[in-house]
Amino acid sequence: MENRDEADINSDGNLNENFFKNFKDTLYAYVEQRVEFTKLTLVEKIAITSGMIFSAFLIAFFVLMFLVFVSTVAGLALNYYLESSYLGFCWVSGFYLLIAVLTILFKKQIEKPVINAMIKMMLHE
Repeated sequence: MENRDEADINSDGNLNENFFKNFKDTLYAYVEQRVEFTKLTLVEKIAITSGMIFSAFLIAFFVLMFLVFVSTVAGLALNYYLESSYLGFCWVSGFYLLIAVLTILFKKQIEKPVINAMIKMMLHE
């Protein structure tokens, strides 16, 4: 039985066309496997990211509902202590306005860790 390298070389010392056919078939199979692997990896990352986004929205919804009720109670309590029917709600609104202004002022410092966490999560294998 001949060595594979010797079988791919014909009597003139040139490469046999079987070598190129085998090489082409092997290359196509490799590329197809890499494409399939990339697709599966992408689907996995999309599924994980979708689950995380859904969980984050669900948590954000319940936290928002909690804040609405706590803010209402705080406004009513402040109204009682300030002996007013609206000043308590003004104070609570002012507090949220202050938080909004601070969030706008420190937007870059807030965004950067979130973006880095998303990149790290997407590139994690």
